[in-house]
Amino acid sequence: MRIVVVPALHYHLTKLPSVTDADEASALAFADEVLDVATASDLRYSVSIPISGVHVEGNETLTVSDVRVRRLLPSEQGAIFDERGGFASMMTTFTEIPHTVLELELRGPRNKQNLSLFERAQPLTTAFQLFGHHVKGRFAVQGAEPPWVMDGRGHQPLLLPQRSHDTGAATQITPEDLLDIVTRAEQLERYHISEPRSPRDLAVHRFVAGLARDSYADGVLDFTIALEALLLPYDESARRGDLGYRFRVHGAHYLSEHPDDRPAVAKQLSGIYEMRSRLVHGSKYPDKTQIMEAYALASDFARRGLLRALKEGFPTPALFNQAVLS
Repeated sequence: MRIVVVPALHYHLTKLPSVTDADEASALAFADEVLDVATASDLRYSVSIPISGVHVEGNETLTVSDVRVRRLLPSEQGAIFDERGGFASMMTTFTEIPHTVLELELRGPRNKQNLSLFERAQPLTTAFQLFGHHVKGRFAVQGAEPPWVMDGRGHQPLLLPQRSHDTGAATQITPEDLLDIVTRAEQLERYHISEPRSPRDLAVHRFVAGLARDSYADGVLDFTIALEALLLPYDESARRGDLGYRFRVHGAHYLSEHPDDRPAVAKQLSGIYEMRSRLVHGSKYPDKTQIMEAYALASDFARRGLLRALKEGFPTPALFNQAVLS
């Protein structure tokens, strides 16, 4: 009574305009839901990720497997606004109201506690970023279906930008886009994005960290580290002093779409490496325009390189040695 019936009754009553509006249909809906939950061998859980930067056409809901993308209702946007402090926080912590939501669903044994979908949230938002969608947000929110099954909702911060570095319009997501994103997100689940445990984890971690930075200089450093982790796998036969040379040569082979592009890519990578050195060690600090140009170039190289690594596997010393020798 206390754990199932009372929470369900409270939830269904608050959905009614008035208690006097209760009728047989609403009573049966309440009773059926209670019986379904009480007799189910497993329970349904959900994670929602409110984001900005992407949208779907009209009121369409896109679905791939257990992932949905849809437009937030005005009432849901208002609830997020109120939850973040409303007008009182506009000048301090509030950034922008999300207009899209990513939703995940999972069924799990009813006798397990702390069943979580949070570990799938970061790979999913990272996959959006790898395909060039500049998603912005703050939290993943976990709950249950129906909502009264879980007492309250869990919030987990995500490594995402809270505001955009540019003023471009949000990108539109198609069903084909979402299929590609979900496929890459499933591959990303094997990597520890929030707490790296290997150079490959670090490459992905630094890419998403760079996008989340408010500072362009910090972003350049993050993206350069991501590229180093990708393009300079440990090779015991290579000398440490050759890092800059290997960085631009490996990158020219790995990141160029055509062999004729390799000299230009090598020159651009050399500029990124030099910019990192100037930011950390140089006596002549670069101006904001130079830093912003390096930020755009380094972020795009890191995005393209990681996307290829997910498709084909991360590059090895043997792959780079063969590329150079050929």
